[in-house]
Amino acid sequence: MKNHAKAKLRSGQCIVGAFVGLPHPDVCEWLAHLGFDWLILDMEHGPLSLEMVQRMLQAVKGTECTAVVRPPTHSDIDVKRVLDLGAYGVVAPMVETQQDAEQIVRACQYPPRGTRGYGPRRPLRIDNNYLATVEEELLIVALIETRKGIDNAQEILTVSGLDAGVIGPYDLSYDMGYGSPLRWDEADYTTAYERLGEAARVTGKAAGTFINEMDRIPWLIERGHRALLVGEADAFLLRGASIALEAAKAHDTR
Repeated sequence: MKNHAKAKLRSGQCIVGAFVGLPHPDVCEWLAHLGFDWLILDMEHGPLSLEMVQRMLQAVKGTECTAVVRPPTHSDIDVKRVLDLGAYGVVAPMVETQQDAEQIVRACQYPPRGTRGYGPRRPLRIDNNYLATVEEELLIVALIETRKGIDNAQEILTVSGLDAGVIGPYDLSYDMGYGSPLRWDEADYTTAYERLGEAARVTGKAAGTFINEMDRIPWLIERGHRALLVGEADAFLLRGASIALEAAKAHDTR
């Protein structure tokens, strides 16, 4: 098992990814071949079944894109099921404490280090080295989505086996009382990104976030954010469709 996105993070590079909640393998296939470093298959907010997740993971095979899954929860059961489908990692929602992060890492590891039940139905059949490499190659990411999570960011990122902490910008904004749209003019909101970046620097891990405003990417990178998510498949589709629709309507002279 070789995780190209994790290798980039280890070498200090940035990785660029997107969320995918549209339930069709073609979406993952096209984005992977386009050149995204990682894709998050979203079972928390998207209508993805386990069967569909497996097909989407299969669609990415043969590329250097790392397909990970955001399960509905970070329970041992949810984590185990997506890993047994062949996910190259997990993005665990609503991580607020060091204990949360430790539980997630244990759920990704077999005993005696962890609690993952044995049953790698698919990955073991397509990768003879899976068991020897999986625990070093999985990309394990904590979604930090509350003020409490930011307050505990350094403790969260000290957990061995965790690779990155990524801000969930809208949940964090709502938790702070700002809601939507994001309030980049609020000092405590922007300071959260700086605090996570500093925690990543101190611990040697990666910080990151989901961002729709492309002009803010340099600001994030300057503050140590290297695990970037630059949109979601739904928005990509609507953005392209809107451009085409507006262009056609602009030439309608009736």
